[in-house]
Amino acid sequence: MDCPNDQAPGAPVRSGIPEHGRVPKYYAVKARIDLLVRRPAEGGAIPTERDLSERYGGARETVRQALCELVFDVWKEATGS
Repeated sequence: MDCPNDQAPGAPVRSGIPEHGRVPKYYAVKARIDLLVRRPAEGGAIPTERDLSERYGGARETVRQALCELVFDVWKEATGS
């Protein structure tokens, strides 16, 4: 499984990853979408939910959960919560 964003293999557990170390599917998808959003392609639009689920091999509900988490993270950063 890919390491999310700037997380190095063997680094301490980050929020969202259980102590047992297995990365939930939505968390891995969230990390990939986060990179996609931070490095937008020409035109700036991100793929649809359906396209993201096909690209990352997950259900649309998994992609939906990842997107909700990203929106919440952005909200927390913006509000300082």
